[in-house]
Amino acid sequence: MLDRLIYIIKKIYSIIFSFEMIFTIFLFAGRFKGDDRFDWIPVDITLLFWIISLVIGIYVLVKNEFKFKGNNLRYFVLFLIFSIYILVSNLWTPSTIFAFEKTIIFISFSLWIFFSVSNIIATDGKRVKRFFICVTIFGIWMLIESFLNLIKSPTVSFINTLGGNYLGVGRILGFMCCILITYLLFGEIKKNMKFLLLTILVLTVYIMFSVGGRGPFIALLFSFLPLFYYLFHFKKKSIIVNKRMNILLGLFLISIIYLIYIFSTNNIPSTIRRLIVVFEQDNMGASAGLRMYYYQLGFELWRENFFFGHGIGSWSLISSGIDSRGYPHNIIIEILVELGTVGLILFLIIHIRAFYFIRTANKIRNPISLAITVSLIFFFINALFSGDLNDNRYYYAVLALSVFLPVKKIQINK
Repeated sequence: MLDRLIYIIKKIYSIIFSFEMIFTIFLFAGRFKGDDRFDWIPVDITLLFWIISLVIGIYVLVKNEFKFKGNNLRYFVLFLIFSIYILVSNLWTPSTIFAFEKTIIFISFSLWIFFSVSNIIATDGKRVKRFFICVTIFGIWMLIESFLNLIKSPTVSFINTLGGNYLGVGRILGFMCCILITYLLFGEIKKNMKFLLLTILVLTVYIMFSVGGRGPFIALLFSFLPLFYYLFHFKKKSIIVNKRMNILLGLFLISIIYLIYIFSTNNIPSTIRRLIVVFEQDNMGASAGLRMYYYQLGFELWRENFFFGHGIGSWSLISSGIDSRGYPHNIIIEILVELGTVGLILFLIIHIRAFYFIRTANKIRNPISLAITVSLIFFFINALFSGDLNDNRYYYAVLALSVFLPVKKIQINK
């Protein structure tokens, strides 16, 4: 009993005082630093934990004698080339204010995120698991805070938890869902832990119905669909179905029953209500209608400077005449307009390489690989609905994780 207690304490200690925890705080700082409970901190929390993670990251690299894995380092170089192109595009951008700010933030934060994940976290399965645990810890915190907000204001249109916006809430909760569902379906976990994770997953999906973010909700739905395929094991003369298929089917069944209930009682939660607006109104609603206008305008602006784009940070200036933060709510269109076809090709090369890394997930069915695959789908779809290049830091973290290649095979449950 005492040995078990000591083991648990050591495990908790290794998680709390780890590079992965510091990095996760830095990654998610933007989602909670606006909360009044953190006003006592005299400096920007994102900047503070960026510096701390940078110092600890350098310490880890020094401790490892700067030994890099070839695949990991080469993968980072692809993202570095894309970052350098962003920096060079300042030479022709018409923006004189926001372009500098956008470039500095990308080079400082996004580049560090990709490097530290690909060359520190993704080099070791234990570090990847620890990172997933840290994400889950933050997700549970976000889940509890969201529940409390929903209880206080059950008819609220958006759940803006911890001073952050509803889209950030949806993305963190969705990220946690991707991790939980893959471990429930393919992980080797005990029954009591399985019940706990399943309960958290069901509660999180319930909150996703009420958060108000259509993008995270749609992205989560589509990211779950490939799991049906991974639950089948195809042999020459037979097809083996993973018995844990019942978990995924049960989750969808509960969601359908809940949808029938809310429509029959006319007590429709915010996310579903906002999705209905898209189909009922001629202009798809103010938010979706504006996005459609941005998409059309984006393709027109891309044709004006097809190869190299108008330069980083130029969207707001050339679309509205104001040199300030602005974006078309679609990362592909943003890259086409600001960085041109060349920028998009550099961006897609990173994804082609990522696809090469994760394509073994179907054969291995390792929960880590599948969690990365599902999360990558989730954040890619999110990036098509909202956020600019600097808002998609979670996406870059998961993209960098794809370089992790597991070797352990998981026994298929027949």
